[in-house]
Amino acid sequence: MVQQATPAFELKSADTADAVSVLSHWASSACQPAGPSGAGWRRVAVVSSRLSKRLDQETRWLSRLRSTLAALPTDSTQVLICERTAGADVLTAGCDLFGLSRLTLQLGRKPGQRAAALPPADLALFAMADEIRVLKCRPQGNMVRLIEMHLNDPRRHRKPVYVAPECLPCLSPEHQLRVRLLEDPEELQRDSAVQPGDGMAVPRMTSTAFPALPEDHPLVCPDQWLCHWTRPAAGPWPGETRQHYCESLLRNHCDHSARGTLLRILAEQRLRASRLAIRGGHPVVSFTAVPLSDFRRRRVFRGHRQRYDFEPWGLAIRRSALGCYDLRPVCYGSDDTWKSLSAADQPWYQKATQDGVTDTVAEQELRIPQDVDLSLLNPNDAVVFVDSAAAVDTVQPHSRWPVLLLP
Repeated sequence: MVQQATPAFELKSADTADAVSVLSHWASSACQPAGPSGAGWRRVAVVSSRLSKRLDQETRWLSRLRSTLAALPTDSTQVLICERTAGADVLTAGCDLFGLSRLTLQLGRKPGQRAAALPPADLALFAMADEIRVLKCRPQGNMVRLIEMHLNDPRRHRKPVYVAPECLPCLSPEHQLRVRLLEDPEELQRDSAVQPGDGMAVPRMTSTAFPALPEDHPLVCPDQWLCHWTRPAAGPWPGETRQHYCESLLRNHCDHSARGTLLRILAEQRLRASRLAIRGGHPVVSFTAVPLSDFRRRRVFRGHRQRYDFEPWGLAIRRSALGCYDLRPVCYGSDDTWKSLSAADQPWYQKATQDGVTDTVAEQELRIPQDVDLSLLNPNDAVVFVDSAAAVDTVQPHSRWPVLLLP
């Protein structure tokens, strides 16, 4: 079993140099992995600059992380992890997948205390590590400053710094000569259990005779259909734990794009109710009565939510096929409207913003307060819609319903 240690350390100094000294002294007596003596264990810090919220799009970083962890000996390495640093939760999951011991640091500041000149969490990792591996950095960013401070400190000259080749241009010519390069990920993948895969396993139809569009499909008879569009998922799927999400990223089952979301729905044969952006935290499945032909015209990026409305990916389902569910139109209103609703009616509340940045009333939303089991639908009760002709060819083999190219 992988031995873990989770001490707490409070960084009290606002001076960077003093903080390094204090942390280094503390590290010498910090707990070691359980064993005969703890001797011979090497502390490794795996650090990165700020990452995108869409971690599934950080493919190069994920590949570097996989290969870095795969290269570390499990019998003599202790990976340092500090809360609130970039990718800390994925690194934690990676240590567990690769059987590496980890030491998790929890740094806190007292109320009103002035922060250090550099991020205390990253500073702690540099100060405590016997070896530092930098997977990502930004020109003139804090990570570059930490690397150069480390290289210029005579107390740290025996603590090597490895950097990804793409990080080299961020460093000065002098410092480029003093770091070591991380090797190419393809040369270091060694654990078949966490090898990159082809994404989520999505069942394919055994027949090549794909279903035909019904004559009254959503572009012909829009009033008979409701649409559920899929969006990229910036984190775990509905009902998925953060730990499982991080593991899926490392296993390369991480297509969280709108297309990936749609393929997941087709594989599971289920629309999962979500609490995201629903007041009161009620899990619901949302639909819109907006005609499918209007989707491209209405697609707009919402900066406050960092996503698009009316994505050209999703499913259209016959209204009549949803009759067994408690499907109701949303109640648009003010805060006073919310207060007037009974607890049973709250899942259908949506704040009306006709005069603001977004026009929620125009979305013509309807909701079902539970999962929708798509396996109960007949072949003519649903139509999948996608963004391009290439997407039709990609998605149709995984769908028992016809796939329609959005005009």
